[in-house]
Amino acid sequence: MNTTGTKIELQYPLTVDGQAMTTLYVRRAKVKDLLALKSQGDDTADGLAMMAKLTGVNQPELEELDMIDYRAVMRVVGVFLGLTPAS
Repeated sequence: MNTTGTKIELQYPLTVDGQAMTTLYVRRAKVKDLLALKSQGDDTADGLAMMAKLTGVNQPELEELDMIDYRAVMRVVGVFLGLTPAS
C-alpha cells in the first residue's frame, strides 16, 4: 500500500488487511504501468486494475469501495488512462 502520492480521503472506510482505511494514496503512473496493464476492453476493469497498481491495494479489496470513493479515486487514475481530462 502506498503512503505517498495524491492523497484521497475516503468518505466510507475501506477494510484492507483487517484494518479500516480512511485514506488512499495514488502514486504517479509510469509508462511501465500502462504497458503492464492487460486491457480487458472495459474501462471499469482497466481502471480498477490501474487503481490497484497505483495504490498498492489488492483489486478484490478495491472492489469493496463505495461508489462515491471509487469515483474520487478514478478522477486521479483516469487521467493516466485517458478516461478523465487532466486539469
